[in-house]
Amino acid sequence: MSMPYINIVGQAILQFLVDGRPHHRRDIFDAIAGPDYLNLSAEALAERLPSGKSRFEHRGNVALSNLRRAELIEFPRPSYSKITESGLERFRESSRESASEGNSDASGDRIFATVTRTALDPETDQEYEIELPSREAVQAALLELPYPESGMSSMDAANQLAEYFSLTDRQRNVVVSVRTRYSVFAKMVNDEANNLVKSGQLVKPRRGWFAKPEQTREDSESDLAALITAVAVSDTPVEDNLSPTAEESIEENYQQIQGALAADLLEKIKSKSPAFFEELVIDLLVAMGYGGSREDAEAVGRSGDGGIDGIINEDLLGLDVIYVQAKRWENNVGEPPIRDFVGALAGKGARKGIFITTSDFINNARNYVKTVDYKIVLIDGHQLAQFMIDYNVGVSVTKSYEIKRVDSDYFAEEGE
Repeated sequence: MSMPYINIVGQAILQFLVDGRPHHRRDIFDAIAGPDYLNLSAEALAERLPSGKSRFEHRGNVALSNLRRAELIEFPRPSYSKITESGLERFRESSRESASEGNSDASGDRIFATVTRTALDPETDQEYEIELPSREAVQAALLELPYPESGMSSMDAANQLAEYFSLTDRQRNVVVSVRTRYSVFAKMVNDEANNLVKSGQLVKPRRGWFAKPEQTREDSESDLAALITAVAVSDTPVEDNLSPTAEESIEENYQQIQGALAADLLEKIKSKSPAFFEELVIDLLVAMGYGGSREDAEAVGRSGDGGIDGIINEDLLGLDVIYVQAKRWENNVGEPPIRDFVGALAGKGARKGIFITTSDFINNARNYVKTVDYKIVLIDGHQLAQFMIDYNVGVSVTKSYEIKRVDSDYFAEEGE
C-alpha cells in the first residue's frame, strides 16, 4: 500500500489500541505499518519529508495528536498512548456500522496524496495546520465524477469530492482569513477544474459549471447580476425569497471571482520589483491596523539592513516594533531563510516578526517557528492575496449589488 491519509492512520492506531493497554509510539507505528493493518510497502516506509524525517512517522504523530485532541486516546506517560472510554465507544460504533454495511467502507481503501496548509480559526484568530488532498488527487477525483449532461456546478463538485475524500467538517470549511467565509477546499476544486478545462479534459458549458467534453451542450453563460433579484416582492425576509439554487449560484460566482482575483494579484506582484513588493507589504500591514500612519512605517530592505525588509509599529503608540521580511519567490521557503530571519531579529533585540512570501512554506519552516522563543508569523502567497482583497490593497470595487425588500414600516397606516 502507498502512503495512507492521516485519517486512515488514525483508524489503524485506534484499532491497535483497542486492547486498552498503554503502548509505546514505536511499537504502535511498527504494528500498524504491518500486514495486519496498513500493510505499507517498503517504498512507502522509505518516504522522507524535506527535513529528512519519515513521512509515515510524521503522519502517525499527527494522527496521535488528533486522536488525543478528540479525547479518543490519552498519553499516560511520555511516548506512550492508551485508548480512552470515548475511544473504545467510537471504535465499537465504527465496527457496528461496518458490520451493518457488510464491511464495505467506501472510503477506507481510498488512499491519496495530501498537502499541509496553514489555516486560521475564526473564533480564536489562531493559526493551525490542516491536511487536505493534493491538487493531483483533486484532479484525478474530478475526472471520476458522474457529470450530468448539462454539467455540474463547482460547488456541487466540491461537495461530492468532500464526500469522496471523507473530509471532516473542519477540512471542508477551512478558511485563511477571519474576514472571509471562503473555503480553501472549494477554491482548490474550482482551480483544478479550470486547469482540466485548459488541458481539454473538462469543458465549461457555462460559467462556474463543468462537464466531460462529450457531454457538453450549448448553454448561454449566466452572469452574476442575472442571479440577483433587485427588489423582493413580499414582506418575507430576503433569505426566503431566494431559491437555494440562486443562493448557491451567487455564492459560487462570488467565490470564483475572489479566487480569480487572488490569482491575478499574485501574478501582478511577481511581475514587480523586490523593492515594490517590500513597499506593498508595508502598505498592507498599515491597512490591517499596524503602525498608525504610512509615514510611521518604513521599508528598509533595499539598504540590506541585516535581513530586515521593513519595520512597523505594533500599535498606534509605538509601544513595540515588528520587523518584516518579504520574499518575492517562486520556490517555497524552507527553514534556512526563517532561521536567518530569527538571527536578524536577535541582532535587533526584537522578539516579533512577520515573514511574507508570494510562494509557500515547506513543513520544516513552519515547524521551526514553533520551536523558537520568538513570535514569528508566516504569511504565504494565498494568504497574502486574500488579505489584500479583504483590506482593499491593490484592488478596487467595480460593481456592487444590493438585495432589497419591501419596507413594511413605510406602508403602515395609522391605526394598523
